[in-house]
Amino acid sequence: MSLVVRKNVRPAAAGAGFAARALATSALASLAFGLASPAMAQTLPVVTDAGGATISNFDVGANVDFGLRVALGNQSRTVQWGSFNVGTASSSVERVDFTASVATPLTVINNVAAGNPSAIFGKITAADNIAVWLVNPAGITFNSTGGFSGGSLVLTTAALTDNGATQRLLVADDNAASITIASGASLFARGSIVAVAQNISAAGRIAADNTGSFNAAGTVINDAVHDGVGDVALVAATDVIVPTDVGSPLGLTITAGTRLGTATLAANGTISGANVRMFGTAANAVELLLNVNSAASLTATAVSGRVVIASGVAGDGLTIGGVAADNNGTASISTAGTLSGTALQLVTSGNLAASGSLTGTGNAAAINLNAADITGIGAGRASLSAANGSISVTSLGSITLGSVTARNDVALTAPVDLTVGGVSVTSLAADLTLTATAGNLTVTGALSASDDIALSAASGSIALGDNVTAGISQTQGNFIATARSLSLGSGTLSATGMVDLTATAGSLAGSSGLVITSNSGNADDAGVGRA
Repeated sequence: MSLVVRKNVRPAAAGAGFAARALATSALASLAFGLASPAMAQTLPVVTDAGGATISNFDVGANVDFGLRVALGNQSRTVQWGSFNVGTASSSVERVDFTASVATPLTVINNVAAGNPSAIFGKITAADNIAVWLVNPAGITFNSTGGFSGGSLVLTTAALTDNGATQRLLVADDNAASITIASGASLFARGSIVAVAQNISAAGRIAADNTGSFNAAGTVINDAVHDGVGDVALVAATDVIVPTDVGSPLGLTITAGTRLGTATLAANGTISGANVRMFGTAANAVELLLNVNSAASLTATAVSGRVVIASGVAGDGLTIGGVAADNNGTASISTAGTLSGTALQLVTSGNLAASGSLTGTGNAAAINLNAADITGIGAGRASLSAANGSISVTSLGSITLGSVTARNDVALTAPVDLTVGGVSVTSLAADLTLTATAGNLTVTGALSASDDIALSAASGSIALGDNVTAGISQTQGNFIATARSLSLGSGTLSATGMVDLTATAGSLAGSSGLVITSNSGNADDAGVGRA
């Protein structure tokens, strides 16, 4: 004989005292709030203080009481939970739904009791005007079947200090609990999505400024850009100031960085928003890595949208506050994925290791890289494309890049070695300048510009691996290369103006097949063949 146990749950009315709420919860302490049978215990959150919200069960399709509705009424609420789990590995139909009786923006802060990590296998949904904060120092995981759809979403392992218009998020120094968005999970927000912890792993679909939602079967529907408002911000730090309404563009302040021995902010999935930002700093003697895996894509969808990765230094949308010792640890960036937006900014106080594709579509400063050293990842090198704008690359040491394409002037300067796969500058009268101040300049691909090309390695060598083309029919472009020694390769070096090749202290040599062409008649080719 089988026995099915069902229970009736009386909603905790808005404004009801603790005793009334206890009647709906603590009297059934052996069962998670809103469950249909003991066998399915702990598949929905357990409330300890509704904070004035009305909480009740609802049916999810044929699954009786598999949903939990949190009705905020006409004002923002703070709800205390003993645990906040939605579904299990064997049941992902459960839902938690946040509703409001007004259309004005509201915030619900969900505080989870210490020691109970949150596992989301089902779905969390909210009205478009509700910002949902899930606060759990023990960690938060959206598993492969988990999802969110609603106004905005903030996930954090911090404790909150409410300052009205802002929230101060304080993560305990030794708190290594992570925020994990597993592969297969889907987070959709009409507004912004923010995650703050010392360790973050984002392998699923994260889409701010998006209309995505879920049908009755839990399948993603309406996955499309919303209205150009709503950012993604993933932040590794221990002391962060975040706007309560998490609007867009989103401005954050980090007062203190990570304090674990090693902390990681890793993006492995598909992330999009009006602006996409990965921020972090590290305290003294601590290491922090912001990592974009080769399978990841970061896309800024707004007309003027930016992808910003800032590690150890301020970037667009990030202010660094506090004392220096709280933010001057070793911070670095590694990106092997696909980044695209109107503008890209990758800035770090440490090293930048980059491969994959970086595409800036803006008309002005489309790509900005700034780091102590800029290198490839293994044999991989970053490909930079700014078809409508300019590219700025700044390093305190060496620079290693793959192909570079830009509409406007390109000037790459490395204090030591500069290695680049090839550079193309397309707009009329645009110049190309490559400088290795105290090292060697190595170009493995072709160089082309509609006007002048200038190469310099005053203390080292220049090595060319392909053709060089300076100028077009409408311009008189010069090709000038100066170094202690020059290796010209076996390609064609041509200019509509002058070709000037100077070796100040060593050899000037080319390989079989080298051709040098100068339409101006001023070609200094040191005896190698000229057409």
